[in-house]
Amino acid sequence: MDQTADVYLKALAKEMAKRANTDLAIQQSKYLKSLFPFFGLKSPERKEVIRTFENAHGKVPLDEIERVAKLAYQYKEREMHYFAMELIVKNKKKLEAKNLNLVEWLVTHNAWWDTVDLLAAHAVGMLNQKFTVLRSDIDSWIEHENMWLRRSALLHQLGYKEKTDTDKLFAFCLNRAHEKEFFIRKAIGWALREYSKINPQAVEEFVHTHANLSGLSKREALKHINKKR
Repeated sequence: MDQTADVYLKALAKEMAKRANTDLAIQQSKYLKSLFPFFGLKSPERKEVIRTFENAHGKVPLDEIERVAKLAYQYKEREMHYFAMELIVKNKKKLEAKNLNLVEWLVTHNAWWDTVDLLAAHAVGMLNQKFTVLRSDIDSWIEHENMWLRRSALLHQLGYKEKTDTDKLFAFCLNRAHEKEFFIRKAIGWALREYSKINPQAVEEFVHTHANLSGLSKREALKHINKKR
């Protein structure tokens, strides 16, 4: 990265704008409830633009990621938010404990499932595994007033497989079982469904013995198990 963060991002946005597809942009925006405008780049095309741009202008160094990510989130186009999110995900193994503050900031700004879920499953999940000192902070999100942080707490173990803390998973699901929020009910089911690929018996028993789980959560949780039958 041989430019200031502001100049770098303006140049990147300009490259994306060159490939803008108005019709696709309208469709993409509608898919996200018209919350964000788009340039209109499909994922492979966006990634190719970024790859070519980074080859020409350099990649963002680790110590500049926070500044660049927050500046990218000031753009209205969703592709710029994806760029910021992917900076974090691509560098997840290099993240330090202090980077949890940045991840939390990204989860709570321009928030919708398309950015939050990747950050939860990759960045939050990695930080939770790597730094035990952060676990109490991440655990506290399950009762946070911000719904996206609660969803992140539910989803951060998605990739843990056999390393899943089952007691925590079930406790978090029960903690939020009363919620009527769709994204929370869906997250409960998703988290349970993913763990059912490792321990179907435990998930099925959990679902059938807790009547307070919503119908949506139960259906989502048992999808993989029922498909196998």
